[in-house]
Amino acid sequence: MSCVRSSISSSEMAWAALLGALETWLPARWKNWVPSASALGIAMVIPGATALTMFVGALLGFLIRRRWPGFGHRSLTPIASGLIAGESVTGIAIALARALSLGL
Repeated sequence: MSCVRSSISSSEMAWAALLGALETWLPARWKNWVPSASALGIAMVIPGATALTMFVGALLGFLIRRRWPGFGHRSLTPIASGLIAGESVTGIAIALARALSLGL
């Protein structure tokens, strides 16, 4: 199980400030190349497996939207929502089974 730190280092604060400044002051054509400070912050506190899964899902969504634009724009959000909900329900079922000592 991962542990979330309660403090932030000065280098992390400097990176966040730099990314925020770049997002604010760069011309519009360069802003797409600046990493999101929020996304990097979230990536630092979630487990690596979750971050990798999010990356693979985003990459698949990007590729599907390029290959089949109509299907991608119409169907990817409901499919992703179903997968997220299914994972949540499975997690609850596993927690309940463990609480009731069903051996899962």
